[in-house]
Parts: sequence; C-alpha cells; structure tokens
Amino acid sequence: MNTNTAAVRRTYDHRVREVVCSTQNPVIFPTLSIPRSTASGWLSRGPRPVVSVDTLSKNEQDLQIEVLRLQKRIQVLTTIMRLLMTLLKVSGFRLDQCRLSEGSAKEKIIDAVEKASKYLPKRSVFKVLHLEPTRYYSWKRHSDCGLDDQTSCLHTSPTQLTKDEVQAVKALVISKQYRHMPIRTLCYHAQRIGKVIASPGVWYKLTRLHQWKRPRMRLYPKKATIGIRATKPNEIWHIDTTILRLLNGTKAYLPAVIDNYSRKILSWTVADHMDIESTCTVLLEAAKFLEPKDTKTPTLYCDSGVENINHKVDELIFRGRSTRILAQVDVALSNSMIEAFWRSVRHQTHL
Repeated sequence: MNTNTAAVRRTYDHRVREVVCSTQNPVIFPTLSIPRSTASGWLSRGPRPVVSVDTLSKNEQDLQIEVLRLQKRIQVLTTIMRLLMTLLKVSGFRLDQCRLSEGSAKEKIIDAVEKASKYLPKRSVFKVLHLEPTRYYSWKRHSDCGLDDQTSCLHTSPTQLTKDEVQAVKALVISKQYRHMPIRTLCYHAQRIGKVIASPGVWYKLTRLHQWKRPRMRLYPKKATIGIRATKPNEIWHIDTTILRLLNGTKAYLPAVIDNYSRKILSWTVADHMDIESTCTVLLEAAKFLEPKDTKTPTLYCDSGVENINHKVDELIFRGRSTRILAQVDVALSNSMIEAFWRSVRHQTHL
C-alpha cells in the first residue's frame, strides 16, 4: 500500500478571509470546516490586498508605460542595493560581530526592521542584517530606558549602581582626603557614612574599568643642606675639640684642624684637660701648610666654646693668621665637617 500521498492544499475565497478578519470570528463559517490554525493566521496577519478586474481597467498603452517606469525604478534600486552590499562586505561590518554602543544607532535599526517587516518576514530581515532576534527584542524591550551602553536601567538590573552612585565612588577614590585609605577600607567607610552601598569587588571593578588614578602624594624628606664648600686648599678651615673616654675611665681631649677643600687633617694634638693652649698649638701647626705666596688668610670656622673664644686665640687671630667665623652665630651654617670626622672617630674606631 502506497502511503506517500501528496497532501491536498485547501484554498478559500478572499472574501471569506475578509469576513473572518472583519468579524474577528474564526468559526463564522462552520460548513466550510476552516482549521482553527488557518483562521488564527488570518486574524494575526490581517486581510491581503486583492487585485480585481476593476484595477485592470486601464488601456494597454498606459499599462505598458507604467510597467516600463516600474522596471526602470527596479533597476535603479537594484543597482543601489548592489553598491551598498559591496560596500558593506568590503568594510566587514556585521551586527553579529560588532557592538553598537550608541542608543541612536540601535533605535535606527529597530525602526528599519519595523518598516521592512511590512513587506518581508522578520526572520528574513534578521538574516539579511545578521542580527540575532533575541538581541533585537532586547533592544526593543529596553528602548524606554535608553539604549546607550553607559545607561543604567534599574528596571532590568535592580542591583546595578546608578550614575550618581558611580560618581560618588569616583569622588571618593580620587579624593586627596582619603588617599591614605585602601580601596577596601574606603568601601566600608562609604557604607558607614551612607554614601554608597556596594561591595569592594564592585569598587575594584569600577576603578579598573574607568582607570581612575588615586593621588599618591608621598612626603619626601628634605634634602640635606649643602654646607660651605671651598674652591681651593687653605681657603676654609674648621676647628673643633672632641672628648674621648678611654677604657681606664680617663678622658682625652683632641683638638684638630681640617681643610675644607681637601678634607685633610692639617694638625691635631692630645691633652688631658681642656687647654686653651691646645687650640693655639694646632692653629700654628696648620699654618705651616700655608704657601708664602698666599696673601689671603684662611677663614676659620669654629663653635663658641671656651677653647676657641679666649684672649690667646684672639691675639693669634688678630696677628692676621686667619679670619674667625662662629658657626650658627655669625652665619647659619654649622661646623659639620670636623664634627662629622669626630663622630666617625668616636663610633667607628676601637680605642
């Protein structure tokens, strides 16, 4: 028995469809046994335009002119469509591979699909545009909330931060007032003060996404002040006396003179007590390094200790051996060069 019999296609008069659509009653003709699916399709699509004999009432010449005009218009539209399709293929733009970020572009796509669906099925329109139906219907469903990618719609994502909340997070992240707080601590602080309620992960994500730069105002220590510097030997001398405590408990007093330019100890001596003669002795020993042709006396930097300020040293200074300047008194500079030498002797030398 042959079961592959061709199905018989049932056709109906166009006036039957018009009556069903006008009355919105799919069972108005029970004697015709119209399937419910067929009647439902008529109701959803509506009546179709019917070409009757009255439309062909024009004479043959007018019909031929109209056909030629329509054929020429079809040729023009076909040429334009081929040019646009070629440009589209060369550019490589495809809706299934590219992202539209602007809401205006999405609205134009929606409007074009709605207009084209009057003459083509939507699945054919989606196939031509390489547009996924779910993507199209998602745009259409959210068109009232705005289609820009930056826009936050609370109706679709109730837990998503609003624009004001994102701006509040940005203000806290780049604020100099909170630069000492890590992102996590800043997140919990914002929750306590009721500014923004969000998890630390959201804060980290927004900071990376928008590339916010936190202020880094490192407080560097002040650079060391450069003291006085000589330009030639025997231009500036430094003198100072230090006290060394020996292993047997006795004290040794060491005065010395150092040259500022060469940093050489010109003279030194050891005494068992603070003796003003020791200062004069080291100054006279240092004077042996002066050249006979030197007409300018060296400038002596010292502190205001009793071993440096006394009548014997004053008498030696007044002879023209040197010019004395008191550090931190006559000038703001210190006598640091000889003091640094004594510090190294006391702490880096084993006596």
